[in-house]
Amino acid sequence: MTDVKERLAELRELGLFRRMRMVSGPQGPRVVLDGRPVLLLCSNNYLGLADHPRVREAAADAAMRWGVGSGGRSRLVSGTMTVHRRLEERLASFEQREAALLFGSGYLAIWGS
Repeated sequence: MTDVKERLAELRELGLFRRMRMVSGPQGPRVVLDGRPVLLLCSNNYLGLADHPRVREAAADAAMRWGVGSGGRSRLVSGTMTVHRRLEERLASFEQREAALLFGSGYLAIWGS
C-alpha cells in the first residue's frame, strides 16, 4: 500500500493528480467550476440545448409522466418502454429508414454492434 501512497504523492508533486471538479449551475459554454466562472470547451452539450427552456420543460413533463429512470439496465431483460419505441419510430421515419435503435451511450452503440 505504501507504493500506492508514494505514487499518488509523486503525481501530486508533478501536477498530474486528477481530481473531481465541481460544476455549479446549469450546463453551457460558461459555467462555474470550483467556484470560478470559466469557459467550458469539453462538455457534451454540443448544441447548447442542455439549458434551453423548451428542452427543460419537455424533460420535466416527461419525468412527471414516465418517471426518471430508464426502467432497467437492459431492455432485453426488463423490456422496452413505450416512450423509447415511439422515439425510435419517429427517428426511423425522420431518417427514412426501416427502423432505428436507441442506445444509452456511444460506448454501448459501439460495443453493441
